[in-house]
Amino acid sequence: MKLFRMVSALVLGAALVAPAMAQDASLPAARTKNTDAKAGWETDKKPGSVSWYLNWGWYDRKYKQDVVTQKTFADTKIEVTYSYGDDDKLNTLFASGKLPDIMTIGSWTQIAKDAKKWAIPLDTIAKKYDPYFFKTLKPDVVSWYTQPDSHLYGYPNFSNTDKDYKAGYVYGSQAFLVRGDMYAALGKPDMTTPDGFLKGLRAAKAKYPDINPIGFNAFGGGESTLGAILQDFLAISEFKNGAYYDRYTDPEYLRWMRVFNTAYKEELISDDIFADMNQNFEENIQRGKYFAILADGVMTGVKDQLIKAAQADPTKTYLAIDGPKNSKGEANITRNAGIQGWTLTFISKDCKDPETAIHLITYMLSEQGQMVSKFGVEGQTYDVVKGVPTLKPAIRKIMETDQAKFDKEIGFGQTYMLTDEAWQVKNGYYQSNINSIVKPITEWMRLHAQGNSQMSNSEPDDRTTESRNLTNIRQKRAEVLLNAVMASSDADFDGYWKEYNDYKAANGWDKIAAIQTAKIKENRIKLGYDKK
Repeated sequence: MKLFRMVSALVLGAALVAPAMAQDASLPAARTKNTDAKAGWETDKKPGSVSWYLNWGWYDRKYKQDVVTQKTFADTKIEVTYSYGDDDKLNTLFASGKLPDIMTIGSWTQIAKDAKKWAIPLDTIAKKYDPYFFKTLKPDVVSWYTQPDSHLYGYPNFSNTDKDYKAGYVYGSQAFLVRGDMYAALGKPDMTTPDGFLKGLRAAKAKYPDINPIGFNAFGGGESTLGAILQDFLAISEFKNGAYYDRYTDPEYLRWMRVFNTAYKEELISDDIFADMNQNFEENIQRGKYFAILADGVMTGVKDQLIKAAQADPTKTYLAIDGPKNSKGEANITRNAGIQGWTLTFISKDCKDPETAIHLITYMLSEQGQMVSKFGVEGQTYDVVKGVPTLKPAIRKIMETDQAKFDKEIGFGQTYMLTDEAWQVKNGYYQSNINSIVKPITEWMRLHAQGNSQMSNSEPDDRTTESRNLTNIRQKRAEVLLNAVMASSDADFDGYWKEYNDYKAANGWDKIAAIQTAKIKENRIKLGYDKK
């Protein structure tokens, strides 16, 4: 099967060529002479090794423990030693003065923004050792991340361009879910309007008194899905009339927050929901204890619980339906990463063997690397059927019956570092590798996904007064949001939102909004939406 990535190495190479030559002299001589005709991992037969730090405190995988990384090693002959951690460990690494060879960290962090100080430009390394690297890149993403010095220091995962969204190659991360058996028994109530929403919850409570009519992701001191997620469902833009817009003051949003307040006063929302930790939320999904769920992270933690619930009892299968809408009835919007992506991968100046490092990165970004990370080995884990990678029955059985074993031993989709999500969708990953229980949910999210790249990195810079003020405002807002949901009267409800607006005004909101407006405008020009 031949898969295509329409990128011109010549165009990208020319765009990044001139300044790279000055740093090229400091790199060791290449072991092999490479052109853009063939990737370095194919021509360099010398075994190599790299250390790779992932700033993901939750990640815990070993190289070569699964089919994916076993095949990666077989193809590249490169050993990888992973290390993981949180921001504290990352800061400790930088304080030590000795960095791992490859580093994957948040694209939004100040450390990533300061990469020029500690990372070697990827384009410099690729020109010397692996020109094929440029064939694996998306031109729009290269343009976005190329720095003022004309260098590309890091490359993102989950970077979705406007073209990807328009082509239908991106899935959202949020959904409004209902338990299918209950939804049918209640006559499939319309949950898109305030009246229909409340009627649906009331009917669920009356017919199924032992369940929670509605659930949300754990609040944990934040807003759960009653903040930005609900605003996206209501199709409220963050940029209106040429300026950043505070959606928390939007009449459509406040209208629906009153709906949730009414639901709380009628005991359709349990007090426990606000105190539950994520584990409680996931356990309740697995036990089918919610009629409806306004859910985020559907394809991560929530997915596994939905699968377990339906496997234990098929009547507890959840469906995605249209949720709360604005008064115009506009379609719900779900979000995923924009062009900014999620994390960025860099090669540090302490890298022992930049040639091996760029070969591995090129491999993982290439068609072969993407195929291996998402489908494994042809003939072993999948076959190509009518041009579409299709899991072998034995592999699909493991996926459908034992997700934990599938993730650990097969490993599809577990090496996130350089994942191209649009590539996955375009080449059949979700059609082949998603459990049939949640496949209809993923399709609903795909049809409702919209990009929002204009908002990328639009917040005030870290360690500034405005950044600190914004953090404080968000903490206050989370407190106000919960208080408003639990307000005992309309007057109290209005009072809490006035408290929020007064707090904003007293904590430099106008300066924060001005900064965000300026950054969004810059982004819009960079994305080609507006002219200078």
